[in-house]
Amino acid sequence: MKINQLLRQAQQAQQNLQEQLSRLEVEGRAGGGLVTVRLNGLKELLGVSFAPEALTQADAELLAEMVKVAWEEAARAVEGQAKALLARMGLPGGLW
Repeated sequence: MKINQLLRQAQQAQQNLQEQLSRLEVEGRAGGGLVTVRLNGLKELLGVSFAPEALTQADAELLAEMVKVAWEEAARAVEGQAKALLARMGLPGGLW
């Protein structure tokens, strides 16, 4: 097999992986569900939502900390799902 053909295949595999990761959506929650964040598989923030009671019970500093915790939870979910996706593609999970 020629090197150019191998490089094209690798580029196609990378593009395929990027597309699949961009379509993946996960959620992270904090504060017993008071705060929810949604990330895609590239760890890009898609949205943040607050339960109505979060806006009356929490002060701004606590609410900011809950967003951070929810983002971290969602990021861990992305990593797990990305590793599973890599495994299905026959690629080592250590790449993620």
